[in-house]
Amino acid sequence: MGESTRTGQLTNPDHSLRWIILAMVVGVLFTGGIIFYSLRSGVNQGEDNASSALSPATQAPEDKPVAALGRIAPLGEIIKLSASPGSFGGAKVARVLVKEGDKVKEGQVVAVLDSYEQKAAAVVSAQESVRVAQADLAIIEAGAKRGK
Repeated sequence: MGESTRTGQLTNPDHSLRWIILAMVVGVLFTGGIIFYSLRSGVNQGEDNASSALSPATQAPEDKPVAALGRIAPLGEIIKLSASPGSFGGAKVARVLVKEGDKVKEGQVVAVLDSYEQKAAAVVSAQESVRVAQADLAIIEAGAKRGK
């Protein structure tokens, strides 16, 4: 009664359920083994990277300059900058303040140009000129004449 007449195999529902459960257990164990192995390999690679970071003799110098053409663009859309390329006078990126894949916020500085110090000094000079002009304006508004 438990045999099929055509193939001669057992068709007992309990027997089929056991095979299904056994296959599921084997699949779960196999998947768990793969996950464990991949996590374990990731930890070992991290340890290898840490140990190689401790041996400076095998590392190349980090401050090697690289000249390349390119652009910095966000992942989702390209944002136009307000300054024209000619206004920078051929400035180059001196420092990149973010790593690839980092999330950045609106308005966050991501790179510093090599002309930053020169432009910052020009801003300070312009601010000083504004202060002098405001002081002159205050003197004129007070009714005093220039040069006295």
